[in-house]
Amino acid sequence: FVKAGGGYIGIGAGAAMAVEGYDDPTSALFIVDGRVLEPQNMDRGVGQVQLSIGSNPSHPILQGYKNNLTVNYEHGPVILKAENPVIEDFDAIATFSSDVCENPNVIRGIMPGKAAMITSGYFDGRCVLFGFNPETTPGLERLFAQTVMWAAGIDGYTITPKPQSINQMNN
Repeated sequence: FVKAGGGYIGIGAGAAMAVEGYDDPTSALFIVDGRVLEPQNMDRGVGQVQLSIGSNPSHPILQGYKNNLTVNYEHGPVILKAENPVIEDFDAIATFSSDVCENPNVIRGIMPGKAAMITSGYFDGRCVLFGFNPETTPGLERLFAQTVMWAAGIDGYTITPKPQSINQMNN
């Protein structure tokens, strides 16, 4: 599907499944040239994490967002490049700038500077991977809609934020 021009959006485990697997069952998809850092340490915890907009702040997915974002994180993968010569390199359009580590059995401090939001091509298709949870983060509704449009190959769109009600503006 993706190879023929479709789109793939992976969040959390869905992101981990799209990269190079760490065992046979997790190696079936591999459509993004990445690998999970410390897969045994994905049980990092739940909380808010800081992101920095990465190397491509003008990417259509990021339209309307600048600098740093605070997002919800729930045991997401930390993804590094796998350096597979057959698959296109990914672009980290946002990176983690803080760490979540509630579990005392996992390595602390590995998240900052690593990819948090990835875009990539796969033959004629497009992929977006999230190491955090945009679908549960208030204020990222526009970003998520822009992700769907980009992954679907729809370019040149403008998503206008919904106007706030008077009650929301006064709070």
